[in-house]
Amino acid sequence: MKSAGRIEAIDILRRILVLLLAVWGYAYSCTGATRNFYHLSSSEGLSDILVNTIYKDSKGYVWLGTGVALDRFDGNNIRSYHFPGSKSGPERVNAITEGKNGEIFVGNHQGLFRLSPDSRELSAICPDKINFPVNTLVYRAEESVLYIGSRYGLFVYRTASDSIARLLLRDDVLSKDNEVTALWPDGDEGMWIAASRTLYHLDFATRRTEVYRVPVSSTVSRLSGHDGLLFVGTTGDGVIFFDIERRDFTDSIDIGNDIITSLSADDDGYLYIATDGEGIFIYSVPEGKVVCNLSSRSADGSRLRSNSVYSMLIDDRGLLWVGYYQDGVDYTPYFDSIFETYSYPGVIDTGTMAVRAVSIDGPRKLIGTREGLYYIDERTGRSATFSFPEIRSNIIFSIALYRGKYYIGTYGGGMYVFDPDTLLLTDFDNTRQPFYGESIFSIVVDDDDNMWIGTSRGLFRFRNGQETACYNEANSQLPAGNVYEIFFDSSGRGWMCAENGMAVWNGETLSADRFPKGFVNNTKIRDVYEDSEHNLYFVPDRGQVIKSNLALTHFEPIPFKSDVSNSIITFVFEDTEGWLWFGTEKGLVRYDKKSDFRMFNNADGLFHSVFTLCPPQRDDDGNLWFGNTLGLIKLDSDRLKRQPSIDNPVYITDVYANGESVTGLIGKEDGESVLRLPRDKNNLSVNYSNPQYIAPEYQYIEYRLDGYDSEWKKKIGKSPILYYDLSPGTYMLRVRRGDGRPGESALKITVESHFSWIVISMSVLLLVAVALLVIFMVGHRRHRKELRMHFELAELSARQAAAAAEEERRNRYKSLRMSDEECQRLLKHLDKIMKTKKPYTDPGLKSGDLARLAGVSGHELSFLFNQYLKKSYYDYINWYRVAEFKHIVDESDPSRYTLTALSQMCGFSSRATFFRHFKNVTGVTPAEYLRGKGR
Repeated sequence: MKSAGRIEAIDILRRILVLLLAVWGYAYSCTGATRNFYHLSSSEGLSDILVNTIYKDSKGYVWLGTGVALDRFDGNNIRSYHFPGSKSGPERVNAITEGKNGEIFVGNHQGLFRLSPDSRELSAICPDKINFPVNTLVYRAEESVLYIGSRYGLFVYRTASDSIARLLLRDDVLSKDNEVTALWPDGDEGMWIAASRTLYHLDFATRRTEVYRVPVSSTVSRLSGHDGLLFVGTTGDGVIFFDIERRDFTDSIDIGNDIITSLSADDDGYLYIATDGEGIFIYSVPEGKVVCNLSSRSADGSRLRSNSVYSMLIDDRGLLWVGYYQDGVDYTPYFDSIFETYSYPGVIDTGTMAVRAVSIDGPRKLIGTREGLYYIDERTGRSATFSFPEIRSNIIFSIALYRGKYYIGTYGGGMYVFDPDTLLLTDFDNTRQPFYGESIFSIVVDDDDNMWIGTSRGLFRFRNGQETACYNEANSQLPAGNVYEIFFDSSGRGWMCAENGMAVWNGETLSADRFPKGFVNNTKIRDVYEDSEHNLYFVPDRGQVIKSNLALTHFEPIPFKSDVSNSIITFVFEDTEGWLWFGTEKGLVRYDKKSDFRMFNNADGLFHSVFTLCPPQRDDDGNLWFGNTLGLIKLDSDRLKRQPSIDNPVYITDVYANGESVTGLIGKEDGESVLRLPRDKNNLSVNYSNPQYIAPEYQYIEYRLDGYDSEWKKKIGKSPILYYDLSPGTYMLRVRRGDGRPGESALKITVESHFSWIVISMSVLLLVAVALLVIFMVGHRRHRKELRMHFELAELSARQAAAAAEEERRNRYKSLRMSDEECQRLLKHLDKIMKTKKPYTDPGLKSGDLARLAGVSGHELSFLFNQYLKKSYYDYINWYRVAEFKHIVDESDPSRYTLTALSQMCGFSSRATFFRHFKNVTGVTPAEYLRGKGR
């Protein structure tokens, strides 16, 4: 079975090989199949396509050291930090590490730099002392000390005192043995230092060093270690092993390429070796051999972009990051293989099949698909397949195991019986064939050993192979139509669900007239389920899932989140931990019966999100099996329990107002992040991080703007959060992950107002008071009448200002995200601009010019035209130009102008363009239009 082999491989290689073996539905191994990398290059915002080092910090950001800058990748977007000062030499980043206060230390060919947590600029550290290449960095939080390996030796930077000192490894200052190329911490006691062809061990307490000559002719370039071994990478002699306890060099690794650019060892005995020329090798230390090689010659999906790998990182989640010499970065998005798609070699691969029915009985599986029926006994290896014309219909709707045999219902092909001992498939009741040519939707056996069958012509009951009852709308209270679902609860009551409603079997009769008022008995019910607490769940074909007690004295809808409540629910099922699972067309939802909902999608190993009406099954190990439109899906219950919790919240990373970045204006007040904006900067676009590093198109977040939104909104993908024309006031933007995990980011946003009418009124009154004082002082009584006039004018001015402010408040927009409503709002905003400012009359108007006029980004404008309006920018603009032409013709005498002159007045750049677009819009030529108007 393929899935079993894949599980074993993943268990062997733990975190990283989960990505190497299964990404987005494709199995991968070093010898076969495919998988996918995601790529970052200049088009995604990378500052340079040479990536020399990669580092992941405590917040979950990935830092990329390029040939010209330090880049930060948050899972969705890249921000670049350039080095200060003159460009007197190469700026290639060689080393990145994090301090205990969240600051990022960077070493490049120019020296040492620091990026503070709240800063947007790099600053040089001790530039008078460190103005040469820094090769490697290690930060020790216990000492608040940064160890700096450089061309001119080892330096110690104490962050608290901002002081730096040099530690000479050799007394000869000019010795190559003082040029430090790599550092590796040896626990709390010391650190290993590589310099030229020498290995040093520094004791932190005594500051003494031990010296070991490396038996190579090239330079030591990289260090890594695990479980008593130090791995020494070189620039020309491959990888050498050093036994830390024995203090002796032991083995070397022959991988066919001796230029080592990066090393990383995991806890399972695997060493990852990046080379300049042959890609990446995975070496099993216990086995003493290479188990995998990723290169440009690998299978298509797993192929490296280049064999010149300059940097590599296997992060805390097992994601593989690869930096190239001239090809940017590849990385494997997060993928958690708690789900598998079932296959059995030589018999079935369900990954391309819609599974509608299944029976799991130990090692025996009977799978009903739209392509036929498949039986597998994994213990004995026996199997059988049935499809048309062996059966009258390939579409299998229902399966029931009864007295050692399987009863199978089909769509339009009747009912069959399968004997697993003889592997024979026969018609149900060969003599009479009571269901020949009919659809069998449900087969259920009750506690009294009766078999109930829901069909396209009613409900049937059999006992010992003999029909004992038939119910339909003519002879009972069973509602009309197909009988889709049959369910018997723990009290023995049977729920019979037909096309037009539901009836209840009480042991003697069917009744449909005793349901409480407001119940869903007149609705088409697709699934009924009882949980371990004896609650009933009714899943309608459309609408909310209803939870009820057995007596139906209390029932209520399940309070799903908005994204689930709008989904089509196909089934409900309980796992061994008491959580409920709901199948939808958007994935699986797990619910703790209180308030915790979690959505499972592609990032969790679900290769397709649409689940069928197939009743789920639980096997002897507690694993759940679900029918999907692309396979039989197994949920591994043990992996679900071991699934790691990723606590990084979604961070607000960048904010744009009217298309301009205002992130640098964010400050801190009383521990809160605060952004203050002027009144005319009130169109916001907000970027956020992807802390799980799942494929960006599958990221799921929730957000809410307190003071504007009444409820949490959802967003799938990496597109920014958008708000248009916010009114003056204070808001709180909250962003959180959509999977229900804790952690939330917040930003207080204040949009300042213009001077209010009160301020204007007070100013006018003050002027009047001053004028009154002057008049009083000079004693000109004749000006009193004039003073009263001024006072009245001031009151009138105040009233007018208040009325104008109120009118402005009423006319202010309240926009939404790039939903349909949001697009309508933006379209209205644009239409207003087009009608009042008529920018379309400028023949040189570009989309960027219109975006700036509207105070939005070009991306948002492009989305409106291409995704919402389904038309191009020029179609939109030229429609207004045609309308302007028609307006001129209707409101003035067009005979004073030539058609060319008229078209130029409307904004057309040429007569040919004008004629083409006019006919596209109106269906007639300009001349025909004029004749129709009698002009």
